[in-house]
Amino acid sequence: MRAPSAGSLDQRVSIQTEVREPDGAGGYDVAWSTTATVWADVMPVSGREHVQAGQLQGSAMYDVVIRNRAIAPAQRLLWGSVVLNIRHAPDPGARALYRTIRAEEGVAV
Repeated sequence: MRAPSAGSLDQRVSIQTEVREPDGAGGYDVAWSTTATVWADVMPVSGREHVQAGQLQGSAMYDVVIRNRAIAPAQRLLWGSVVLNIRHAPDPGARALYRTIRAEEGVAV
């Protein structure tokens, strides 16, 4: 885990949880509800391009460091207008001050 330097948690990130709402036809619509907005250090880790359905698609991986709190892989992060899908959020332990989340932009869950 990368420990943040003083003042590096300088970006706002919203933690969002999926909410399923009945659509009246026996199915549901998916919406996202903001659970919390926290200060974070967002660092790009890698990027790649690939062909999907005959089109060039790009994705980028980020490490997002926040103060330690519960995070579920089914949640996602919203960084400005960028949606980051959580790929790995290991539990650093109850006494840890920070948590590093690996998240990916550009690829749906």
